[in-house]
Amino acid sequence: LGIYLILYGINSITNFLSEVIPPSSKNKFKRSINVQLPIILTAFIPKKLIGLINEMLETDEDLSKFESIKKNKKSDLEVLIHLAPNGSAAMGHVEVSFKGKVYSYGNYDRHSRSLFDAIGDGVILIADKEKYIKYCVEKKNRYIVEFGISLTDKEKKIVEERIETLINNNTVDYYCDMQLAEMGKIKMEEFHDMSSEIYKQASGKFKKITSGKYKKFFVLKNNCVMVAQYILSSVGKEVLAINGLISPGAYYEYLNKRFNMKNTNIISRKIYSKKNI
Repeated sequence: LGIYLILYGINSITNFLSEVIPPSSKNKFKRSINVQLPIILTAFIPKKLIGLINEMLETDEDLSKFESIKKNKKSDLEVLIHLAPNGSAAMGHVEVSFKGKVYSYGNYDRHSRSLFDAIGDGVILIADKEKYIKYCVEKKNRYIVEFGISLTDKEKKIVEERIETLINNNTVDYYCDMQLAEMGKIKMEEFHDMSSEIYKQASGKFKKITSGKYKKFFVLKNNCVMVAQYILSSVGKEVLAINGLISPGAYYEYLNKRFNMKNTNIISRKIYSKKNI
């Protein structure tokens, strides 16, 4: 506990220094580690956010006090954090969007799932961002918090290379049940599993990981945060999991803290809901 508090204190001091040091000098501190809050606290952040959003919507209050843009420019990369009252996103879900596509890691092969869907084959989803958000909000009854990030040309190239590596190295094409039916490999019927619905409604494609650390999805270790951690760590701070687990709540806490600081590249925050979709 003592070591953790020392690290957290040092992290807070470096965040303060990045605010007061002139931009020309602060780039020296860009590649660093961010110490997260204890998992017992971050695990409940998604639930608290749902309560806050519902409260604003029930009082006919718009979401403008939560939504904000720090700089008058379009973001180059977005981190999407899903919030849901129940189901697979009840504890939050994290994805990355780049150039109009959403990249998500999860157990999208429903036939490989076990232990109440906590374990399964690791699969990467690639979907059309606009259609996918519309599907998640309207069909899955979710809120989505989006943080927009500004990147340099060099950082954009790094992100693009990371994504290409992620989806093309040690992966094979995975076909959901609806695709298999269209290919004549199984009987055609009404498919209501999430993978088939994403394929149909958001032009979803899937890549199954065949080897390596993330071959198997496990909600308490190799979870959805993997994609965000892998991509974002290539252009800035890394979220450090003291206990080996990084939760969606921890990523929200990190991004929200960086958004509220002046001298960061987190430039926007917004909410997608049925009210504004």
